[in-house]
Amino acid sequence: MAFSITDWIPRLNTRTLKNKQYQTLRLAAVDVGSNAIRILIVDTTTKGSFVEVFSKRFSLRLGSEAFSGHGFSPATFTNFLGVFEKIRSYLDYYEVDFHRTVATSAMRNAKNAPRAISEIAKKFSIKINIISGEKEAETILEAVKNLPKLTKDLTIMDLGGGSLEILHARNQKMKAFATLPLGAVRSLDYYQDCPEKLEERITSVIEKNAKLLSNFAQDTNQTKLLLGTGGNIRSLNKLANRIINGKINKKTMTRDQLCIVLDRLSELNLKQRQRELELPPDRADVILPAAHVFYEFMFYFGFKSIYVPKVSLKHGIIAKLIEDKALL
Repeated sequence: MAFSITDWIPRLNTRTLKNKQYQTLRLAAVDVGSNAIRILIVDTTTKGSFVEVFSKRFSLRLGSEAFSGHGFSPATFTNFLGVFEKIRSYLDYYEVDFHRTVATSAMRNAKNAPRAISEIAKKFSIKINIISGEKEAETILEAVKNLPKLTKDLTIMDLGGGSLEILHARNQKMKAFATLPLGAVRSLDYYQDCPEKLEERITSVIEKNAKLLSNFAQDTNQTKLLLGTGGNIRSLNKLANRIINGKINKKTMTRDQLCIVLDRLSELNLKQRQRELELPPDRADVILPAAHVFYEFMFYFGFKSIYVPKVSLKHGIIAKLIEDKALL
């Protein structure tokens, strides 16, 4: 289903960006993920690019309850409303011209998601759009389209809290995609039992989707670049730069380097990962299953390295807004 623009009258404002004045629109993207909720506010320029004004990550794990087959508990529901009260205040404070809010795996699974959407719309005049895995993949592709030096054929892995999106693009057009139930939050229960159980889970998902992944693998045969998006892979890449001595490419991590990071993470308990690696609590627990998923799929598809730019779903939401004819 296509994105729609409602209840909005655009206005152009003169704002100073990098010491130059532009006629701009101020846009905001809100990403309701399974492990956190994020807001990004930007100013557009007349050339269709944008400059970041404000961004914030709210730590709220929706996935744990959503993936258990139940809805959000009263406490989580209250916290969810509290986050959106803050988001509404940021939208007003920064005088955002238009915003778009999308929700992914956790909201797709939660039984009381419709009630949450209704409450947010009624209290804060914010419409939450639950998007499919395919739409999520398309939006991620929008986020990377304008990155420099991309190859003709490109494979993208985006690992969120609830799902793993893998897509193959040729000439900036999506040719194949897969959405798999291997998000870092969803995989955490398997890993907490024992690492071998997570590996069995990954193998099981691959076997159940063998035909899809086999066809997908054929599309990646000519792919020269694997690109990773989202907070999990960026955290792993930062850890690679920190753990491994010597100079390494800060935006590219090899599979061997990921293996070293995985081994180091496995040596530390949760508290040690927080203290010694300076990981926040809601990243310190999911980072290990995330590392396993990335490593297993890099091995499966035969990629020896992964490029990690600083882009994610929220950048794709902004790109879709700018592309929309209503904003021209």
